[in-house]
Amino acid sequence: MSKEKTSAWQSVRRLIILLLIALEILLMTGGYTKTGRTWLWIGQYMVAFMHWMANDVFKSTNGIGFAIIAITAVIRIVLFPIMFDQQRKATIQSEKMAMLQPQLSKVQAAMKTAQTQEEKVAVNTAMMSVYRENNVSMIGGVNFLSMLIQLPIISSLYTAIRLSTSVLKTDHINPATYSSSFLLNGSHFFGIALYKPSITIAVIAGIFYLAQSWFMLKTTPEAQRKQMQTMIWFTPIMMFFFAIFQSAALGLYFVVGGFFVLIQTLILLKIHPKLQEKIRKEFKVKNVVDDLLAKATNNSSQGELVKDITNEVSTETEVSPKKNNKKNNAHKRNAGKQQRKPKI
Repeated sequence: MSKEKTSAWQSVRRLIILLLIALEILLMTGGYTKTGRTWLWIGQYMVAFMHWMANDVFKSTNGIGFAIIAITAVIRIVLFPIMFDQQRKATIQSEKMAMLQPQLSKVQAAMKTAQTQEEKVAVNTAMMSVYRENNVSMIGGVNFLSMLIQLPIISSLYTAIRLSTSVLKTDHINPATYSSSFLLNGSHFFGIALYKPSITIAVIAGIFYLAQSWFMLKTTPEAQRKQMQTMIWFTPIMMFFFAIFQSAALGLYFVVGGFFVLIQTLILLKIHPKLQEKIRKEFKVKNVVDDLLAKATNNSSQGELVKDITNEVSTETEVSPKKNNKKNNAHKRNAGKQQRKPKI
C-alpha cells in the first residue's frame, strides 16, 4: 500500500473512531429505558427481529436464541477483516519484538544498574528509541476500532434483552404470573432459560475463549510465552463472569462471539509459519542500542558533572564572603592602630 493510500485510510479510520465515540456517548447519555436512545435507535429493532424469528420462522421461543446468534454472526462477519487484521498485526509486532530482544535485554540490564532518576529517564528514552528506530509499536498492534464498533451493539442488545417481553405467553414458566415488563418472559433455547443466568452458557463461553487464548499462545514467540502464560486465563475468566451474572440471552452473545474469535485464531495459526518467515526475511534490525546507551550514559555523566561544578561554585561563593570579612576586619584593626597617637 502506498503512502498516500495509507495516509488516506488513517484519516478515514480516525473519522470512524470519532463518530463511534460520539455515537456511544449519545447512547449512554440517552439512558437505557424504553424512552432512551439505545432502545429507540437500535434496541426495538433487535426485539422486532427476535419476535419475527420466534413467531414466523421457528414458531417457538427457540427463535429468540437463533435471532441472537444471527445478530452476533452478522456483527462478527462485518468485523472479521478488522479483527483479523488486528490479530495479524499483533503477531507481527510480537515477532519483531522477539528479534529486538537482544537489544531490549541490554536496556533492561542498564535499567537495573541505573541509580539516579536522570539515569532511569535516559535508559527509558533509549528503549523508546530502539522501538522507534526499528518501527515497532510498543502496544503490539492494538486496534480500538473493533471494540468501538461492538460497544453500541452490546449495549443495544443488553437493552433489548432487558426490556423485551416473551413472544409466546404460554411458554412462560408460570403463565399466571406473566408480566409484560419481565425480561424475555418464558424464552428458552433448547431447554436453557434465556431470561436468567445459565451456568451452562457461562461455561461454554469460558471454554471457547480459553481455547482461543491457548491457540493464540502458540503464535507467540518462545521468548514471550512465559510472560503470556498467566495472561491466557484472564479473558476466559472475565467472559465466564460476564456470562454468569447476566441473562443467558446475553451470555449466548459471548458464546457465539467466542466461537468466531476461535475460528479467527485458528486461521491465523494456519498462516503463522509463512507470516513468520516473511517477517524474518523483510525485517532488518537496526542495532542502535549501544550508541543510545553510551549517549545516555554520557548525558547523565555530564549532568552529574554540571551538578558537581555548580555545587563547588556555590560552596566557594559561600566561603568567599567569610574570608573577605576576615580580611576587612583585620585591615580595620591595623588601620585603627596606625591612627592611634603616641603617648607623650
